[in-house]
Order: sequence, then C-alpha cells, then structure tokens
Amino acid sequence: IASDDTADEADLGANLESLPFTPEEYFDITSEGVVTGFSEVYYNLPQAERPTTIKMPTTIRGITPVAIGANAFDETNNDDNIVLMALPGSIRTIGKEAFQGAEYMKTFGFFGSPKLNNMGTGAFKGCMSLMSFNCPTTLTEIPDYAFYGCTSMTTFKFNNTLTKIGASAFENCSNLEIILLGKNIDK
Repeated sequence: IASDDTADEADLGANLESLPFTPEEYFDITSEGVVTGFSEVYYNLPQAERPTTIKMPTTIRGITPVAIGANAFDETNNDDNIVLMALPGSIRTIGKEAFQGAEYMKTFGFFGSPKLNNMGTGAFKGCMSLMSFNCPTTLTEIPDYAFYGCTSMTTFKFNNTLTKIGASAFENCSNLEIILLGKNIDK
C-alpha cells in the first residue's frame, strides 16, 4: 500500500504542540546539542513526582537539541516512567538504542517540523507498549532492529522518501497489522 499521507503526522504534531514543556533542567545536553538523558534534577524527584509525559523543550540551557544520544532514555535511564515522548523538530539523530526497553512508552512523536534523518540500530527495540510510529519524511532508512519486539505496535506508516528497511527491523512485532509502504523501498 503506497502512502504519502502526512496528515496523521501533522495531527500528532498538533496534539503534541499543545502539551506543556517538561522543565529544561530535567535534561542533560552537550555543547553540541546531544541530549544524553535525564539530569540529576530529574532523578532527585521522588518517583511518584517524575512526569510520565515528556515534551522536550526547543532549547535546553540555551542550546538547541539536535540529537538524542545512544542509550539516552533506554531501560536503565528512564525508570519506566515515560508514557509519552515528544521531541522538537530540531532533532536530526536518534542514537543507537536510545529508547531501548522503554517498555511503558505508548506514544512517540515530533512537534514542529521534523528533521530526523538518522536513527541508530535498535533505537526503539523492546518498547513493548509503543503503538504506532509515523515515519517523518526526512528519514530515508529504518536501521536493523529499530522496532524489534514492539509487541503493541499495530501501525507503521512509511513515507515516500524511505528507501531501506534494516534486518529484523520489525521482528517480533506480533500485533503489527498495517504497514503503509512508501513507493521507494529498495530493501
């Protein structure tokens, strides 16, 4: 099934746009704009007070976030609190295993104009509650093991700029029923 439908992406973005920003002091960021995870301020909050809905600010301590680092919000760094993650459109890279094992994250998306063009191996591996993913038009490849074991995912929408799907990218996605393919997939 071919689809160039960006309406769903725009609708999700509009919904995410209306969320309040998570305080910038909850994130660690390098001078190059790589978000490396939650900060000590976040971890010093009692577990019950940590937010479950995360909307990353468009600037963190005066720096525009452009990448999510490897393992930044993986199972060892997110304490199973995240249910929704909204990233600013300025994010161009999601690192290797950045959200691996974030088993309670149901919703993931971008607000603003997404610029994502690089995703690391296993970026969402084991995100068992993730239900869908709208592939931004700026992303051309889905890496190996990207969504491996995302057992709640029922829908994945590719864009027409996507050209490659890596090995085992959707392996063990046992509830995946609808895959809308772009017309340029080579592998």
